[in-house]
Amino acid sequence: MFRRCVRASLFAVRFLSTEAAAGKAVGTTKGAVKSKAGVGGGGRDTLGYRLIGLLYPKRSAAVTIRKWKEEGRTVRKYELNRVVRELRKLKRYKHALEICEWMGLQQDIKLLPGDYAIHLDLIAKIRGLASAEKFFEDLPDQLRGRETFRFLTTTC
Repeated sequence: MFRRCVRASLFAVRFLSTEAAAGKAVGTTKGAVKSKAGVGGGGRDTLGYRLIGLLYPKRSAAVTIRKWKEEGRTVRKYELNRVVRELRKLKRYKHALEICEWMGLQQDIKLLPGDYAIHLDLIAKIRGLASAEKFFEDLPDQLRGRETFRFLTTTC
């Protein structure tokens, strides 16, 4: 459990350093930790922080995203894909799958075959290969790209 907390903290520091490099935020990581906790109000509260901060599997990533949108903030596909990638590295597949399913329900987010391949991988890890096969069969033909076929051939 301690190792998971350390990994999440390292991700947050890395996430902040890329924002600072992009010119969005300037400051030290100490300021980032303070504003993440709500002290100082420096605007460092990001959707990535909130999603990575969900350490317990019973907490819902979809609820966190919904609350983020209710606050009037935007949700970007690339940010969600980045969080999914980090959650998969941390082996927190349940939250990553929730985010993928949430993205699939949104009309304004256009998913690519590679996104569906990741979704398929997460379904296989959480719900089993039978559910992953059903998900693949239900995909339209234009979304059955090389990535999704490659996933099926490597798992079978």
